[in-house]
Amino acid sequence: MGQLADLARAIERPLQVDFMVASSYGKGTKSSGNVRLLYDPATDLAGKHVLVVEDIIDTGRTLQRLLSLLAARQPASLG
Repeated sequence: MGQLADLARAIERPLQVDFMVASSYGKGTKSSGNVRLLYDPATDLAGKHVLVVEDIIDTGRTLQRLLSLLAARQPASLG
């Protein structure tokens, strides 16, 4: 978590931090290919700059699904 705090300190204010929880593993140790959103905050992203910080990247499928979902919410930028 220290790296996330360092990143938050380096970003110009105002800043809002929120979290999403997604999974494609279910109970197994290999990706099922089915991305499930376990927690999706109700934050309005329209016109805001959004920076996605991913903690685990395996196949990239979950991240791709999240980026698609976030882009549909019309942020000013998404990276």
